[in-house]
Amino acid sequence: MHTAEIKKWWPGSQPVKIKKYRGGAVNESYRVDTRDGTSILRIYRRKPLQQIKADIALLDYIKTLPVPNIMTYNGKMIFRIDGKYAIIYQYIPGRNLKIFNRRQLFQVGEFLAKFHAQGGGFRFSGAREKFYDFPTVKIKRVYNFCLAKKTPRPALLLQIKEEILDHQVSSKLPTGPIHVDVKPSNVLFEKGNLSGVIDFDNAYVGPWLLDLAKSMVWFGAQGKDFNIRTAREVYNGYVANRSLSPREQGELYQVVGFAFLSHIFMDFYMYVNGRTSKKYFDFITTNFYQVYQDFKKISPSHFYQLFNTYDR
Repeated sequence: MHTAEIKKWWPGSQPVKIKKYRGGAVNESYRVDTRDGTSILRIYRRKPLQQIKADIALLDYIKTLPVPNIMTYNGKMIFRIDGKYAIIYQYIPGRNLKIFNRRQLFQVGEFLAKFHAQGGGFRFSGAREKFYDFPTVKIKRVYNFCLAKKTPRPALLLQIKEEILDHQVSSKLPTGPIHVDVKPSNVLFEKGNLSGVIDFDNAYVGPWLLDLAKSMVWFGAQGKDFNIRTAREVYNGYVANRSLSPREQGELYQVVGFAFLSHIFMDFYMYVNGRTSKKYFDFITTNFYQVYQDFKKISPSHFYQLFNTYDR
């Protein structure tokens, strides 16, 4: 969308500067500077209204955490622009980092634990797409759908399908709202400290352990290698604020493997559905897949030598 259209439409005081953020395969995001302050405009390309309302309800439930604060204009929180739904939230100072120190990684885990504790009582109204919930019937359905759509790399898809069947997540793990995408591009840092976590689009009620594992995977991924010590710092921040149950501790290795596999498997589905780019698909099925292969070199016994105790 052209910034002139946004300037004309804007419901608050007149914008003096509008900047579009890069990326945005699913949504468009703009930084809007006005004389009254700075806001973020998010325009949804395809998300249903009820899903957007559910996102807002979750953010309001956990509003004391460093998450987007949705703004209201003329009694409205959801708007229409160029036929699409949009929200506006307060600008969160900070930027994405590519290199993290131990304290910053600890803060990522700390945020997740506090999110799970504070959001534990929240439940979404209506249906919610559970991106990484993969019962056997769903695995087979997604696999057959991707084949019917002539997916690239069908041999890799078959391999991932077989491995994900061997990495099922227990239904007895503690559950609550999970973000499932707390990764470097969704975490902001200001003056060296975590200042915000954004993009709750894929949040749903699921196992908290999977949420932790997803972040361990993303922050542990370095090039085509898995840095177990970096992942451990995220873990340390988490368990310093919320202790894992014995079942969670025992299944951590399995769930980290599932965190890799479920993301690769879902990205096949997203790509053939036109919901992600070829560039991102190639990244996931090459670089990210290589990180998973590197993770598999770590034996469960070595993994638990590092993760059974919290090291301050």
